[in-house]
Amino acid sequence: MTGPFSTDEGVDFRAIAGTNDDGTEVGLLVSYYDITNTDCPGNADLGPAVSVDLEIRNLPWGNGAFDWERWVHTSNGAMTRTESGSGSGGILQGTKTMQGNMLERYVLREAGCGNGIVAAAEQCDEGSVNGSASSCCAADCTFKPTGPADCDGELCTTGDSCEMGICTPGDCRDGESCSACGGNCSTTQDGCGCVF
Repeated sequence: MTGPFSTDEGVDFRAIAGTNDDGTEVGLLVSYYDITNTDCPGNADLGPAVSVDLEIRNLPWGNGAFDWERWVHTSNGAMTRTESGSGSGGILQGTKTMQGNMLERYVLREAGCGNGIVAAAEQCDEGSVNGSASSCCAADCTFKPTGPADCDGELCTTGDSCEMGICTPGDCRDGESCSACGGNCSTTQDGCGCVF
């Protein structure tokens, strides 16, 4: 990465990259902080924006196609996906504007339905759960038809439904047995679940 970064002792710019254990994902974490600022990241003072020339090479899948996402720290403890796209040729390259006093994460995966990144030709992509009963995304990365489903993964609900790729949990089976160990379905402040 290159850019017009200050060499002032009050600025801290860091980047770290790596792959997951099986080499199917590349991650890049970037931070740019004005360390003289007394406010914590996520507070009102974001600091000046800088232009960053981003270049990620030597992807583990060679020159094949890939999908990428850009995640930005938007509040204390939260990251929001702000941008995504596709590429090829074994390199992600471009100029990005990065807000000062911010943390960003880039995720790259080999292209294809089932990699967990919604690419331009896909309606949805939930990775390995595509097409399963617990997903509203079909195996071919299209929305499952609107209608009944068992998509929320909760044993204690009945009547779940999928609509435009979104799961709506059904009604809680309050009072019904949900475990051989004596648990019963119950609605709590955290939702519906098996309570012992």
